[in-house]
Amino acid sequence: MTNGLSLSAYLYRTAQTVGAFVTGTKQVRLTAFNREGKVIAQSDTGARQYVQEQRQTVDPLPQRKLELTAGGIARVEFASDAPFTMDDFFCG
Repeated sequence: MTNGLSLSAYLYRTAQTVGAFVTGTKQVRLTAFNREGKVIAQSDTGARQYVQEQRQTVDPLPQRKLELTAGGIARVEFASDAPFTMDDFFCG
């Protein structure tokens, strides 16, 4: 997912749990980094792609919860090869 879209959040205090609800037509990946920039955890929505036949009504895309738990999370990045939405970001 290097050529796609990404959103990063830098945490003032390290956290143990981070996440959000995401919606997208392609896989969305959540990556957590420690203060040194090392990847400490990763999760994604899966490789499923939502392409529908042309019709008058389109089914809504599913909203999926992405969540990571690891000690010392200092930065997170949400990334995808297609536009996506993110709601209710949380950390603690």
